[in-house]
Amino acid sequence: EGFRYKWDLGDGSAVRETSNAEEIYSYPNGGLYTVKYTYSDDGGVTWKDWKTAANKVVIAPETIYVDSNGTNPVAPYKTPQTAATTLSDAFGALTNTLSANLPTVAGATVRLCRGTTVDLSGYEMSFPMTICGDTDDPTDAVIANATTALTLTLSDNGATLSNLTVRATGGAGEKTMGGNVSISAGLIANCILDGGKTKGTVVNYGGNVYMRGGVIRRSVLCNGQCGRGVDSGKPGCGGNLYMSDGLVEDSLITDGGK
Repeated sequence: EGFRYKWDLGDGSAVRETSNAEEIYSYPNGGLYTVKYTYSDDGGVTWKDWKTAANKVVIAPETIYVDSNGTNPVAPYKTPQTAATTLSDAFGALTNTLSANLPTVAGATVRLCRGTTVDLSGYEMSFPMTICGDTDDPTDAVIANATTALTLTLSDNGATLSNLTVRATGGAGEKTMGGNVSISAGLIANCILDGGKTKGTVVNYGGNVYMRGGVIRRSVLCNGQCGRGVDSGKPGCGGNLYMSDGLVEDSLITDGGK
């Protein structure tokens, strides 16, 4: 009796005052929020100092859609009709800023709509998440780079890449291990990994895929090139695939070269 509570939900909405020690609130947008509260024990005459209820409250849709040809992006991009047009916007809906701590959003799924082409150069899936095409045809959605090697990395057991094409279209760049993909954990399923190249200064490994763990299943690895070391002249190892650990099953590996 006599206790009152105030809540600052961290999203710019008005401070809420209640007579209950529990508060229910639905965030309209995904984001990374700090929640604060204070209370009064004399019916609201005086209030205690604000306290932080949680350092971070992450609000994210279960699935974020991306359509590079979309015309009506509406955060938090929960449907194909309101899909983000860039991956930067999609990740922003999960974290409020692209540089925020995305690994706190465990299990997020980013779905690429039919006809979408995006770039994930240098990106590491180091936490449980899925990036996938929105159909069962891996040619319907493409992760590509037009200038350098791509090197998308999977390093968490919960990382999944599925139902899409990964293609480094722009030439070698200066990657020495995995021109398209480097995988040490997680799953690549029903994907086409095409045209990855390496071009390092000493010895190169896995023109298309550099694999130290994880699983590749029902996928095609093709047209990879692992060139000689620029300085040493030593031959590369694995035009399409260099594998020291992991599992490759029900897959086609073809047309790799130096």
